[in-house]
Amino acid sequence: MVCIEEKIKKLERMIFSKDERALLLLKEVGRELLAEPDYAKNGRFLYLQALASYHFGFMEKFYGQVQSAVSHLIRCEEHGLLSRCYNLFAVNAQRYGILDVAYNYYLLAASFAEEEKDAIEQVIVHANLGDLLAEMGEFKKAAACMRRCILMLKKHRDHPSYHEYLMIWTLNLGLYNLSAGEIKKSEQVMKRAEKLMETVPKKVREGTGAWMQMLRIQCALATGDGKRKRALLNEAVETVFLQPQFSDLMNDVYRFCTELIACGEEEGAMRLIQSLEQNQQIYTSAYIRVRFLQLKIGYYKSRRQYRKLKECYETRRVQTKLIETERRRLYAESVKLMDAVVGLAREQELVRQENKKLQAQAEADALTGLPNRFALNRTLEESFRKAKEKKGLFGVGIVDIDSFKEYNDRFGHLAGDECLVAVADALRSFGEQYGIPCFRYGGDEFVLLYGDMEREAILRLEQEIKENMPVSVSHGFEVVRAESGVKVWDALSGADASMYRNKKKRG
Repeated sequence: MVCIEEKIKKLERMIFSKDERALLLLKEVGRELLAEPDYAKNGRFLYLQALASYHFGFMEKFYGQVQSAVSHLIRCEEHGLLSRCYNLFAVNAQRYGILDVAYNYYLLAASFAEEEKDAIEQVIVHANLGDLLAEMGEFKKAAACMRRCILMLKKHRDHPSYHEYLMIWTLNLGLYNLSAGEIKKSEQVMKRAEKLMETVPKKVREGTGAWMQMLRIQCALATGDGKRKRALLNEAVETVFLQPQFSDLMNDVYRFCTELIACGEEEGAMRLIQSLEQNQQIYTSAYIRVRFLQLKIGYYKSRRQYRKLKECYETRRVQTKLIETERRRLYAESVKLMDAVVGLAREQELVRQENKKLQAQAEADALTGLPNRFALNRTLEESFRKAKEKKGLFGVGIVDIDSFKEYNDRFGHLAGDECLVAVADALRSFGEQYGIPCFRYGGDEFVLLYGDMEREAILRLEQEIKENMPVSVSHGFEVVRAESGVKVWDALSGADASMYRNKKKRG
């Protein structure tokens, strides 16, 4: 039987390749993930739904699914999936040219990926940020961002998508260098990319052929190799740019066409645009259509082809209305999503504060207000673990009220309670002064955690404790080296034995 993780991996591959069988598999995965109320599993399914809606163009469902996914995932602190949700929302915003929203959500995605310590997700988000910077015309920054991504990626060679990401980001680095006017750097990158092409799996070569072809053509444009650029452009128009996976490259194609026009290759740019228009599978976004229409308008104006120019203006008017409608919706959904994030964060903070109060109540001694034995056990383990990491000293002290049983029997429990409270208050004041945690151990005994103090320092403090107590007390302590073979209870039992020895000495 195929486990759910394998099914999800297969589902994601099918979604990214726009395989419509993914929709059937999505239902099957949903039956398993929604079998019981579970924020993590339910949130994961909602994310997968949103991913499918984005890639298959079901945008009327997309925004609600993202918001529902985020709502579930925040509650169970699934930061890795939250990062993917915000990244997906940012990619969609960038697709519609709403770059400020995209930028903010990429940063949000990066922060959650960093919190989850998900290195691959961090690299993916920063690569998307690099693409956004390129779209904003910041090509040098985009290239620097992509170089960092490649270096980070090389630390994770065992990742299943390693070759694909490395190939795509290397080619993008070459394109950004060219756009920044750094031709030599781009040629060096192209040589590396050509070598990579020989080593990566066949599937990766096929999937990144369009990127490689663009880099080759642009290098030919930049170096003035007219014969080569025309041959490459003919090949690109006829084959490479008609691949379905090329839909993810449309922003790069737009920049490519503008550079063709700038180099006097208007005819080549128009042939490329017309070939893209014929393939509706990759020419879906109204925002992308309007950008290419603007190039066509410039072309028809220069050629004085007024009938076609009029058609372009009319098409642009219709598409612009669609864009504005989608942009208004996206801004509204962005605000709703952020409000949901802030609201859930506040809700979580209230829950954390309430839990903190409950924990404080559970770990506080009802009579004296000092932390109780439950708190002592937890703090002892945590403090000793930290000391062990440094192989440092670990000191524990015990304070016991002298003749407390006789005092309690003679004056009554109320007087005994008042005595305990008075000693606890004195120890609390002492602890606050020197930064020493104090606990009620039980009965008339109290524990002090001296941490990494030397014996001589504790001996000096011991005298001060005795002098400032409202009643006579006995004090003992033990200091151990926190290393292999030594346990925290060695220090506690040693302090207890030391205290009883001191008590016997005093008679």
